[in-house]
Amino acid sequence: MAEMAPTVRWQWEHVAVILSAPQVLVFAAVGAMGFYDPDGSPMGDTEHFRTTCLAVEDQGGWRLRHFHGSEPQDD
Repeated sequence: MAEMAPTVRWQWEHVAVILSAPQVLVFAAVGAMGFYDPDGSPMGDTEHFRTTCLAVEDQGGWRLRHFHGSEPQDD
């Protein structure tokens, strides 16, 4: 997803850290996401999302090892 075109951007409204340990971070987040063309212009409206992620430290940076995202359903 990180290398796909168009570019996906997330606007995180709330982030909850579930686990923070040396070289490991697990978190959940909610917010909005949208697609942007190569010039950085939005392609349509943003949509609400929620996600859970597992990130690990790798060679001085952080890499996602697990990502699960979904669109919240209105009741």
